[in-house]
Amino acid sequence: MKKMILSAGALLFSVLISAQNNDSQVDQLGNGNTADVEQTGNLNDSDIYQRGNTNASDVDQDGTQNKANIKQGDSRTASANSNDNMATIVQSGSNNTANTTTVGNNNTVNQNQDGEDNLANANQGRVLQLFPGFFQVTKSTDNEIDQDQEGDRNTANATQGGGGFLGLGNGNLITQDQMGDDNLANGFQDTSAREGVITQIQVGDRNDALGRQGSGGGAGMVNNEITQIQIGDDNTLEARQLITTTNSFAAQTQTGNFNLGISRQQGDNNQATQTQTGDNNTANSDQDGTFAGTSFDNVSTQTQTGDLNLAVSDQKGATNTGSQLQIGVENDISSIQEGNGNFASGTQVGESNI
Repeated sequence: MKKMILSAGALLFSVLISAQNNDSQVDQLGNGNTADVEQTGNLNDSDIYQRGNTNASDVDQDGTQNKANIKQGDSRTASANSNDNMATIVQSGSNNTANTTTVGNNNTVNQNQDGEDNLANANQGRVLQLFPGFFQVTKSTDNEIDQDQEGDRNTANATQGGGGFLGLGNGNLITQDQMGDDNLANGFQDTSAREGVITQIQVGDRNDALGRQGSGGGAGMVNNEITQIQIGDDNTLEARQLITTTNSFAAQTQTGNFNLGISRQQGDNNQATQTQTGDNNTANSDQDGTFAGTSFDNVSTQTQTGDLNLAVSDQKGATNTGSQLQIGVENDISSIQEGNGNFASGTQVGESNI
């Protein structure tokens, strides 16, 4: 069953469609909005809510008890009306849920889920009621979220812009791809972030990836990138690029099981690369300064091949370089640098080196 709803003028359309025990609710106010819903199976539910002009929503569900919710704009305040946004949800299987909320203009969300009991949440912009009749509106412009999950009980959460009176900057992209079961991916790019990219790819079971850019407000966040790739089971990756960080990137790759990688950066033009191959390895990298503007041009590289290795790198200051290489089993290496222009390199080959 397929149904197209097109608004005319500034009329409000509210349509309830039911067939094969499926339900679809479409509520639109504005000009040139479109909603396209196709549901095959039983007990599927689709709700589309659009406030503004020339927004488009497309829902395609095949299976049982899948739920798709799209909200573009917000009826509580006219300042949250949203224009030229596109949301697409495609779900196959049973008990999958996809939620999209967009406040702003020219944004795109794509959510694709195949399996059972998967959950995808995508949020761009926000409306917060501070007190009756007064709303804080954070708008998102020219941003995109893509979520693709295949398997069972996976969860993907993506948020671009979370608070404050400044809108989210443009050109931000979050991509989350998960294949397997019981995986979790969280990607956040906070208010005022611009041209930030978070990419999270997980293949296996029970993996956890967290990427955050702009924690603490996002002021001055420009051209930052986080890439997280996990292949295996029970791996954890966490990358944070904090407020005022610009032109920095963190790349984390894990192949194996029960690995942990943590990267934290604040400042300009910093680079952190973590590569782990094997099982039960831990890599921790921290690059920042004593206060804003004192950390820049730092490089941290950590490579682990084997099992049960531990690598810790802590750099405070500017133009510091740290390189750590571990090949073997149960090796332990730690490097702490404070100041400017420092260089530390450590290599461990074999077993139980410290």
